[in-house]
Amino acid sequence: MTIKSHSSRDSRNPRDFNDPRNKPQERSERTERPERSEWASRRSDRPEWSNRDRSERAPRPDWAVRGEQRRPRDRFENGDRPRPQRGAGLIAELRELDRDLIKMIARRSRMLTRLPNAGTSDHERELRTSWEENAAAVSRDPKLIRQIFALLQEVEVAPADMEQPSAFNLAPARKTLAVDLPAPASDRLPRVRMVLAASGAAECTLHGVPLNGPVMECLKGLNQVGARLRWEEDGRILCQGGEPVSGYNKSILDKVVHVGDDPFNLYLMLFQMVTRPARLKIIGESGLKFVDLAPIRHFLPLLGARLTSVVPGQEGLPARLESSAMLPSEVAVPAELPADALEALLVATAGWERDVTVDLSGHAEGRSIVSKVLPILQSAGIKASLTDTEGALSLHVVPGKAQFPDDLLPGINVVAAATLLAMPAFVGGRVKLSGHWEATGDARSGDVVKGLFSKLGVNLSVADGEVSASFGEGVAEGEALPSPNPVDDLTDLPSALLPLGLALSLIPAVRAKGGAMPKLPESVDKILVESFLNQLGLSCEDGRLVSIEPSTTPWASPTVQWALALSLAAFLRPNIKLSNPGIVTNYLPVYWNIYNTLPTPSMARKGHEEEAAPVASSRPARRRVLASHTPESEMPDEIVYPDED
Repeated sequence: MTIKSHSSRDSRNPRDFNDPRNKPQERSERTERPERSEWASRRSDRPEWSNRDRSERAPRPDWAVRGEQRRPRDRFENGDRPRPQRGAGLIAELRELDRDLIKMIARRSRMLTRLPNAGTSDHERELRTSWEENAAAVSRDPKLIRQIFALLQEVEVAPADMEQPSAFNLAPARKTLAVDLPAPASDRLPRVRMVLAASGAAECTLHGVPLNGPVMECLKGLNQVGARLRWEEDGRILCQGGEPVSGYNKSILDKVVHVGDDPFNLYLMLFQMVTRPARLKIIGESGLKFVDLAPIRHFLPLLGARLTSVVPGQEGLPARLESSAMLPSEVAVPAELPADALEALLVATAGWERDVTVDLSGHAEGRSIVSKVLPILQSAGIKASLTDTEGALSLHVVPGKAQFPDDLLPGINVVAAATLLAMPAFVGGRVKLSGHWEATGDARSGDVVKGLFSKLGVNLSVADGEVSASFGEGVAEGEALPSPNPVDDLTDLPSALLPLGLALSLIPAVRAKGGAMPKLPESVDKILVESFLNQLGLSCEDGRLVSIEPSTTPWASPTVQWALALSLAAFLRPNIKLSNPGIVTNYLPVYWNIYNTLPTPSMARKGHEEEAAPVASSRPARRRVLASHTPESEMPDEIVYPDED
């Protein structure tokens, strides 16, 4: 079949190289460039406006008339974007890199969930070994490498369809307070008493115990090692005797004990198990995986025990404890032993097989710890005596069975009570708490609170059965509340009360937008303090507090004490965001109810069922029922109930 071309162009075969029409055409000679002298002659061809006198053009700017050089900022007039600061491009790249890292971490977490459950420890061991081999080329800190790997293993990615939790907005009512509540109950003192009761299998009842997370975890942990403890909804802990959990004849082998997420529970369990032949595995929540147990590991051989980590190179839990129960009669406490561990050790001496003398001279907090534990031991009928001379501090304990009196007073949570009592310093008014201040179980901390309030000018009154604090009661309505007296030294505060003291000392600086930074202990985390200051619109520069733009990023509190301090700081700058309010609820379940109902708070809580239940109608809902054996045409249009008109 022949196809005719309708093109006006002659058809040709492009592959026929013999056709002259397919040969490349010769280029025309290039036009020669005119000489430089010719360019000058062509200037006359320029437009007429270009030949105008310079004076006829637009007026020169002021900086040119003055003979000054052009300033860089003059380049960006009329709304032009200013030149980015030096290093801004690098910051943008780092932020992009951080986003990529977050995506890769989330992807890694999702891949971990797809691994088979069988052989989980083998998979983790293989991943950890590979991680350490590759990371050793980047960092020479093996401890940091292991911690990063442990953190990566703990990441859990929320499903995409799950509603993201919003930060808790701290916006208390800034009105004159009129608070009258029971004092917050201590959760530490009941745990110590439970351990003493379980150690000697004593039968007793502890009243007024807050049934929060740490208390319940301690109770369940003691029951796992042989105690007989039971709790009631009204706050009673029933110690039902049974077999003692301490003693050389009470061996415990090949057992797994869960201690929860509180380090104090871990230390109580460790030193209780040292008093008996034991070989067990101790596990806990994710928070205890990063606790530094190296000081405990170095100290336990003095007590005839050994603590090893299940994960090689990891300092925290899970860990294995092996104990011979061959305890010495004299123990010298090293300076690096944590304060909570020292308190747990002194409590455990009540269950030893022989008298023991604990030398506390080398520990910085030995005097404060023994002043707290000694009254507890003596109230339980344990014979204990303190030797406090120049250069020597020791506690001698004669082990025995604890016996608690029937009129035993419940303890007061010093930090929580001090937080409520400090509220008048921010907004004025009065706070009264019913309870015995002497039953705090921590006389030194109680005295420190009294001294701090006295420096601030807050009126603190301790009477029989109640404690109250007031500030600014004489200020007339409409007048500004004066600031408390400045406090420039917080080095004598214990770590549990330091956040509260810092929040109180910052009141004048926040209102004046600057001031002197109070002196803090050397051991305090400077980065943590700076982030706390940023939430209030302050920053520490060369020992002075300067005003900055307040941070809008939700703040994650590391401890319950810092979270309580931030709740007080919200009186000064409302709408601070707290990303983990549950850290307070775990220890003080009713605190946020009190906080959100100020200035006349209530401790009553509505149940979720009561809040979510719809109001029931007095008449039943109308419904149409279709039966399979009845034709639809024979069904009535509507079912009428007998009680209807």
